[in-house]
Amino acid sequence: TWEEIVIFREDLLMKMRRACVVPPNLSESAELSEHLVKTIIDQAHLCPLPIHKRPIYWDYDHSLGLYPLPTVAILCDSFDQYKWSYSGCECFNPGSFSSDSKFAVYYPATKQVEPSQINTEYD
Repeated sequence: TWEEIVIFREDLLMKMRRACVVPPNLSESAELSEHLVKTIIDQAHLCPLPIHKRPIYWDYDHSLGLYPLPTVAILCDSFDQYKWSYSGCECFNPGSFSSDSKFAVYYPATKQVEPSQINTEYD
């Protein structure tokens, strides 16, 4: 079977929080990362921000669309590691390798994501 993997590098959670008109319902889920994933998947766009917050280059906007829905969306953000499955799409943030040596391993055969970290402390 074919898999479509989308990799997107943007500090999207922070930008979405700044542009938020209606705050997320934290009684439904306390995790902001889950709200981000649901918004991106439901909007079928990697950057669903208003035009005055994020200019749109119409010639290239189609490349940010998520239709058809990918198998995996890797949302590389400066936020902590997270992993959510929503509407058949695995979405995860591998973490920040440069600041805390965190990364994620994706196994396409089993569609599993394994958060990892390199131990930088030496005895």
